[in-house]
Amino acid sequence: MCTLDEIKRELASKNNVELIQSLVELNKRERASSADILLHLIEVEPRKLHLEYGYSSLFSYACKELHYSEPAAHRPSSQSPTWPQELIKKHDEKTTRENSLLDDKR
Repeated sequence: MCTLDEIKRELASKNNVELIQSLVELNKRERASSADILLHLIEVEPRKLHLEYGYSSLFSYACKELHYSEPAAHRPSSQSPTWPQELIKKHDEKTTRENSLLDDKR
């Protein structure tokens, strides 16, 4: 694993195009990771695994165990069983919009 100073030196050595390309690639990986996390949460919730770890809700588990901020962990009412799917749909729509904007700028 690289140190912070090594990463800073590597970034400083990139030209503008390389830096932007690197940023776009990191952003794609971040979005893919976010989708994977959402898919895991979809599977965790019906199994109520958060209860086995001492958390009364998936929200508490996400905040305290996964270290998400409350706004990031917030979800619609528990009466909406499709909330993770709704988040994934929003995520996919946002990704499509962002990719279109990036394509327009190229």
